[in-house]
Amino acid sequence: MPAADVAADPVAATRLQAYADAAVSAEFNRLFDLPNPWHRGALWDTTTFGVACNLIELGNASWNAYTVGGLLEQLRKHAPRDHAWGAKEHEEKIRSALLTVGANARPVPQLHEDATTVLEPGAEAAVHDYGTAVAREVARLRVQRDARDLLRAEEVAASPPPPPVSGTAFLAQPDDDRHLVDGLIPRKGKFLVAAAAKAGKTTTVLHVVACLLSGRPLFGAFPLALPRSLHVHLIDNEMGDTMLRAWLRGQHLTDEQLGRLTVHSMLGYASTFDPTTAASRTVWADRLQGADVVLIDCLSPALQAIGLDENRDAGRWLEGVDELMAAAGVDVYGVMHHTGHDGQRARGDSKILGWPFQLWTLNREADQDDDDADDAPRFLKARGRCGSVPSGQLVLTATGLEYRAGVTRAAARASTAARKGLQEVLAAITAEVGAGEWVGSGQVATWTGKHPNTARNALRAGVMNGVLKSKPNPDGRGEVFSLVKRGDEGADSSPPHHRGEG
Repeated sequence: MPAADVAADPVAATRLQAYADAAVSAEFNRLFDLPNPWHRGALWDTTTFGVACNLIELGNASWNAYTVGGLLEQLRKHAPRDHAWGAKEHEEKIRSALLTVGANARPVPQLHEDATTVLEPGAEAAVHDYGTAVAREVARLRVQRDARDLLRAEEVAASPPPPPVSGTAFLAQPDDDRHLVDGLIPRKGKFLVAAAAKAGKTTTVLHVVACLLSGRPLFGAFPLALPRSLHVHLIDNEMGDTMLRAWLRGQHLTDEQLGRLTVHSMLGYASTFDPTTAASRTVWADRLQGADVVLIDCLSPALQAIGLDENRDAGRWLEGVDELMAAAGVDVYGVMHHTGHDGQRARGDSKILGWPFQLWTLNREADQDDDDADDAPRFLKARGRCGSVPSGQLVLTATGLEYRAGVTRAAARASTAARKGLQEVLAAITAEVGAGEWVGSGQVATWTGKHPNTARNALRAGVMNGVLKSKPNPDGRGEVFSLVKRGDEGADSSPPHHRGEG
């Protein structure tokens, strides 16, 4: 039916308007049916663009009462949105749709001759049902809109912003010392530890706990500027109770120091820690009251437990942590995380890198599948508002982790190789001649299949470590070596063991 005929026939105009109402409702249902929160394959962008095109065609048509401006305003209200996809993206899709559709209008739908039914290919709908369906859909849209507004109002009321302060009053407030640990931990603020697989993340976080409680220098090299004895909370979602107790016992803390530590063992309960919701923040703000420092180990299980995507939602989760710590009055907090495959950058959402005041990176000189990974050198570096810590080796000693500045990766690899070579040399000497016999580097090279220079370097390392002794070769060529027997003065018959774990 031509548009001119529609205008002359009030019954047809009513039926066509009912068709237009149902068509608009169907387009908005496409938006409401989109998955939320966003994830890869959710099709927010293509669906929003398609709906915009269809609404513009309807608004351009003269046979219904809708306008392009009115329909697009409704689209702006009901298009999907989250922290990373909102008004800016909506406008981009609308602009593209306007350019694509231009002045094209939706053709007049075909009517039965009795003008009681609008036909669309493959479907018929009774006109008398349209009014009821449209009214029901409008009510549903209003309920969703009002519910979102009410929920957000409740969240804002539960966590009001801080009061405004004049510039004069703000600058008159006393400054805190800038850093709790220069180069590593702020006096007030947040830090993130990004650790490669098997680089010693758990060892590091428990070492930090021990140093914060005892006041020992961090990594044996970085003094703590403690204003008082600190109360530390550890939220751990990776280790079970038994393993966590064993690791804590290895920190050799006193009863008084352990009394200032609160452990939240969350393995199997990670979903109960959800800083993205106001209700969970309220619960945890109460639990964290009195904490000076909170450490969370680690990010990925916490996100997975509440259905968030590490590549899209980490920023939202971290912002929730900021709100939680502000509500709990916690000045210092840190989050443990993993690096990507290169071992150099925090994995996932790029917002993770911009979140902390200070970013630590832990990595190791080994592939993930390396059988010798436990002995691979570990390295620490840090950068941010607290200054920087240049890359240095972390070594696990009897007293804890130690940071060794200036140790290059090449030197660390050479040291590891020499240690492994010494172990092979000691095993060969023991098997071939035993203690008390003197051997030359050529013999050892033959037994181990090593180059003579490599065997000689390993033997000299054994002398330095006190597990071998040497003397000039009776034939005048170089040195000969012998295992140090138990009881020899100043010697130890077993090699010291230093793991390179960090």
